[in-house]
Amino acid sequence: MPKKRARKKQASKAKSSREYSFVDAKKPFTIHITMEDIKGATPGDSRNCVVSRAARREHNCFDVVIWRNIAYVRRAETSVPIRYQITTSVHDTLVAFDASGRARPITVTLVPPRRGLSSVFLRSPERKARDKASRERVKARVKAREEAVVLTGRRRTYTRIDPLTLFGVRNGSGARPPGQGKL
Repeated sequence: MPKKRARKKQASKAKSSREYSFVDAKKPFTIHITMEDIKGATPGDSRNCVVSRAARREHNCFDVVIWRNIAYVRRAETSVPIRYQITTSVHDTLVAFDASGRARPITVTLVPPRRGLSSVFLRSPERKARDKASRERVKARVKAREEAVVLTGRRRTYTRIDPLTLFGVRNGSGARPPGQGKL
């Protein structure tokens, strides 16, 4: 009897690992969004958004799921999903449509994932070692803060950021706000 249970567990594990597997794209994937796609789409729905509907219509895909940075495209029901990276034009189109329910016809392209998002890098020992070292640094930092609180009896005070520095950081120019002049 226990052997049968073990077989069932193995079969279910294999099925679930197949569901979550994917391959990275090798070529870009161009999609033409039309007014029909926009009219039939639902804001906030990753499987029925403007881009997903257009990809299913134009390329006869079985399923297209669009997330914030990544898109998964399944050509057929039994195929493994192909993973693409979202470009800024796709992101801007989705943000505008989710906010207002309106968009304009446009041609967008999904591109293969960059190195930092590729499955080879995400599964690499190099990345795992870097993440482990980062977790250890954070633990050491938290422990040092807790010890400082015990020794001094005070927590670190909050210091307000200089608004001039904040302005330069936010807009990327490093410049002062208009009308502030030079030092």
